[in-house]
Amino acid sequence: MALQADGKIVLAGSCATDQASSDFALVRYNQNGSLDTSFDGDGRVLTEFSGGIDGANALALQTDGKIVAAGHSSNGLNYDFALVRYNADGVLDTSFDGDGKVTTGVSTSFEDVATSIAIQSDGKIISAGYLTHDSLFDFALVRHNPDGSLDSSYGTAGKAVFDFYFEDLVFDIALDSIGRVVVAGELGGLFTVARILGGTGAAPVANSPFDFDGDGKSDISIFRPGAGEWWINRSSSGATIAAQFGNSSDKIVPADFTGDGRADIAVWRGATGEWFILRSEDGSFYSIPFGTAGDVPVPADFDGDGRADLAVYRPSTSVWFVNRSSGGTQILSFGAAGDLPVAGDYDGDGKADIAIFRPVSGEWWINNSSTSSTSVFQFGNSTDRPVPGDYTGDGRTDVAYWRPSTGVWFILRSEDGSFYSVPFGAPGDVPVAGDYDGDGKFDTAVFRPAAANWFINRSTSGILITAFGTAGDTPVPAAYLP
Repeated sequence: MALQADGKIVLAGSCATDQASSDFALVRYNQNGSLDTSFDGDGRVLTEFSGGIDGANALALQTDGKIVAAGHSSNGLNYDFALVRYNADGVLDTSFDGDGKVTTGVSTSFEDVATSIAIQSDGKIISAGYLTHDSLFDFALVRHNPDGSLDSSYGTAGKAVFDFYFEDLVFDIALDSIGRVVVAGELGGLFTVARILGGTGAAPVANSPFDFDGDGKSDISIFRPGAGEWWINRSSSGATIAAQFGNSSDKIVPADFTGDGRADIAVWRGATGEWFILRSEDGSFYSIPFGTAGDVPVPADFDGDGRADLAVYRPSTSVWFVNRSSGGTQILSFGAAGDLPVAGDYDGDGKADIAIFRPVSGEWWINNSSTSSTSVFQFGNSTDRPVPGDYTGDGRTDVAYWRPSTGVWFILRSEDGSFYSVPFGAPGDVPVAGDYDGDGKFDTAVFRPAAANWFINRSTSGILITAFGTAGDTPVPAAYLP
């Protein structure tokens, strides 16, 4: 069952058409319990896949009013995951896989059954359930793009299977505050909750950088060194908030240290190597000594637990020190004199990778956390500014740089190694890339210090030009630019 914003009630299940077959069945009621005759003419709609046993087990509503039902369909030999998308009036949405329906065989087993469904903020659809093999059951998840095609960036060709025990069944799914998949079910007869990270199947949907209000969008924001003030224009409401935290000699290090899906205001005090973090949950703060004078702070989620870890890069010895929030300190020598730290999740396993940009040769050196192997790319030159980020929306950080002399962005696609360029900005600008429209893709953007103007090339909604800040302010989204 699902409740629409207008109070109407939608139910999904199955309807037997004879002794050997059934169809997906949907019914919509008005608030008073009467059938809504604007829904397929009589309030009821049946959808047949193959003439076998079909049925819906889960239902979700998209923000545009479309309805997605998930369940199973028999192909004569076994069951497959089945999805159907309807327009708000109950008519099949033919923009979804051509006819509104899609089936997916997760395995060659007898039963692949979707029991639950969730829709991400970017419109991608995750269905979860189980499959059988040798009389055993495994967790199964499938992610489809908004057009009904399998999302090849998810798991293995859009599918993720988890074999924990002899009887692994998923009955429900939810997305947490930063978009990670949480499923509930049973393992061997025991109540079970599992959160799915990258590396073992499916990459999580990362929260947007510099997102202080938790709405999935980077916020336009500045740090005023003279007063130690933070000014944040919340994208969720358009309201501006200000906070005094830090001083002019501190290095700003905003990140989600507490794992609530919101960036925390934070500074690193180079003279003492101390971190000061203002909790977004309640406005309290704490401090931790980690690092020493001369280090470069590079916080990121290196252990994949949804919280940024305290981390520093020591240029004098090219050693990384990572204080993992899940436990333990990682120390790794990676880089050489003159290298610049550019940590990011380049392999898409949900964990930030230790990485450097070598200006003298224009090389990127990446220590992949998923394989412990090192990748090397030549991309850029000594005068370029590295601006890594997920510009293509596949859950992996793309190698990228901005050329100050021309204002052109160059982005190396993580999917296939091809690159593209975008002219956006001018000499003297500061690159401030982030996901300002919340579509899961970094937007090219610049801050013009002389006029404190922001120019944002949003991937979904065009160019935004706005004044925010004053001369001398530091744009927060440039906090980690080398």
